[in-house]
Amino acid sequence: MRFRRTTALVVFGWVTISLACKLSAPTPVAWIGTPTAEVRARTQTAFASTRSAELTAMPTLPPIQTETATQTAAITPSPPPKEDGPWLLYPGKDGTSLHAYDLDAGIDTLLELPPLVNLTDLSDGLSPDENLLLLRAGREEILDELGLYAIKNPLEGVTQISPLLSIFLQRDIVNKIDENAPQALLAVSQDHGIAWSNDGQLVAFTAGLDGGLSDIYLYDLSNKTIERMTSRHWQNLLPFWSPNNNWLIFQETYALSQQTGWKPAAVFDVSLATFPNSRVLYTPSEDSLGEVMVDWINEEIFLSYSRSTAGGFDLRLVDVKIEKNALLYEANFSSVAFDPLNNTIALLIDNQDAADNSLSPGIYTAKNEGEMLTRLLFGNYSSLVWSEEGQLFSATGPNGITLFDKDGVVLTLLNEQSLAFSPGKNWLLAWNNSGAKPGLRLYTAQGALLQTITEMPINQIIWQPDSKGFFIVTPDGLYHVSFPLLNPVMINEDIYQGQDFHSTWLPEIP
Repeated sequence: MRFRRTTALVVFGWVTISLACKLSAPTPVAWIGTPTAEVRARTQTAFASTRSAELTAMPTLPPIQTETATQTAAITPSPPPKEDGPWLLYPGKDGTSLHAYDLDAGIDTLLELPPLVNLTDLSDGLSPDENLLLLRAGREEILDELGLYAIKNPLEGVTQISPLLSIFLQRDIVNKIDENAPQALLAVSQDHGIAWSNDGQLVAFTAGLDGGLSDIYLYDLSNKTIERMTSRHWQNLLPFWSPNNNWLIFQETYALSQQTGWKPAAVFDVSLATFPNSRVLYTPSEDSLGEVMVDWINEEIFLSYSRSTAGGFDLRLVDVKIEKNALLYEANFSSVAFDPLNNTIALLIDNQDAADNSLSPGIYTAKNEGEMLTRLLFGNYSSLVWSEEGQLFSATGPNGITLFDKDGVVLTLLNEQSLAFSPGKNWLLAWNNSGAKPGLRLYTAQGALLQTITEMPINQIIWQPDSKGFFIVTPDGLYHVSFPLLNPVMINEDIYQGQDFHSTWLPEIP
């Protein structure tokens, strides 16, 4: 469905007229449902206070020209909006098709692309400069189309960069010759199979192009070459770059199964200067279902943990320079997040894990490298995350969402389940998809309620990069909402509804 972006002149005029006619004019439709006059005033003040920012920057209105009786208004037809982006790329309802929605033109296109292999590529596959997206796509029944694909401009289609399986592995899989061949197929389709170097020049990805196993390969964007990075005895997967691009971390696994998970043999690193020689950084517990790389504490130390069916255990700091690792927390926990601004680790321990380890449930933090974890918040929380936009931790508790930093609670949003700060931290959206308070609400970045936007159950929120609007994913489909009216407009019913939802933006063509 198409929509037209509200022009700057109309927005400025609406704000000016509404302020001038506040006592005589009826309340605009966009603000109906705001509980009190005080909240309405707070909403108007919030918009006025940021009008000079990019979000609501408006040019000066030209003087109004009054037509005379003999004048005839000249009507100039508006040219159709140009299809040049920016584009929102999102998965269809089946989880394997891909849509590209042109924000300015209001045109939704279903891309001609083989079925998506893994939705995490919509996050991991975007280049650091955000101009190129790499995806794995293809069908198991047509193995020669299974490959790494590139999208730069959705109007120009997609390009295959590399197959994911050699012709020999494809034959072994089809003819059931080698028992390792199906393992390689599973390995190349795992989560987080694509990793960009921080300078945007190299892409590490998992593929089986030599022999009967999966390895890590490097795609060099400058010379368009692909080179094998690892050569080990089992399946190699999950590439993870160091901040300075000196090391590439990967895992080797004995067995991989869609039913039982997989058993990691060891975590390795390999240097660009010495590959294919690799070093063992640590060997996980036999109970590990895979190692999760959280983040880099600095250019030489990263934070990781072992995955279990219920959460994590064996939280550790790993120093790649001296090949040493230290357990920070050995017992079970629900989730972990890292604040790179203040070098703070936050660990969530729920009621069950706390009881098993004779602890109090809550959120524990370590503010410095190697520091002991201490309890910051008491209670049974879930969904611990770090918000890069808001520069705060958040966790959901019995009363709503608590936002906090290394020193303690910053604010609480009562009866909310999820939130998303806008780019630039101008606004805050909070929502529920069920419970006593379904729907979506707009807050200031400081937590003051401005407006209820909809009472529909909400699954996901996608902010526009310019913060001038956002998209909402509901059980009915995808809606677009733009400032200042904030009226949801249906875009498409064909959108993925799963918990592992991912999307991304490609920029406007210069």
